[in-house]
Amino acid sequence: MSSDASAIQLWLNATTQLNRYFSIFIFIFVFALRTVAYCLIALATIDGWLSSCVDRRRRQWSTRANAQRVAIIILIFSCFLYVQMFYSYEANLINAPLRCYGKTISCRLVTDFSYAFVANIFPLFIMLSFRIITIINIHQSRRRTQAMNTAGISKSTAISQQ
Repeated sequence: MSSDASAIQLWLNATTQLNRYFSIFIFIFVFALRTVAYCLIALATIDGWLSSCVDRRRRQWSTRANAQRVAIIILIFSCFLYVQMFYSYEANLINAPLRCYGKTISCRLVTDFSYAFVANIFPLFIMLSFRIITIINIHQSRRRTQAMNTAGISKSTAISQQ
């Protein structure tokens, strides 16, 4: 895993020295894909909740076609989220933590906060809340199944005793 990360980092360092627009495009691509990854994991959590619901209508929403639609929407949204980087980022900066970085402090803050909230905090909140609801659904369905089994056993016992 670390060798893959090292190779990507070397590739990113090499591309930032080539062309301003190409390097900015690469950074937008990397930021967007990170956002897509977290959001797709959150989508999988929502899909798990839909699959565990007792309500038939909610379970019917858990389809491959709906998941693909939402995945495409997430991809488009995450690309639009970082479009401001074309304007606000500059390549080959000397006194910056990255070779391609925001020109001004406000540009950096917008990018950093959008990445922090949209790519990290929001999906983590979605994952946590829907995973808790999924666990509650599973416990409820287990209780319902145990109650039905107990009722079925008592009915069969009553019939056999007659």
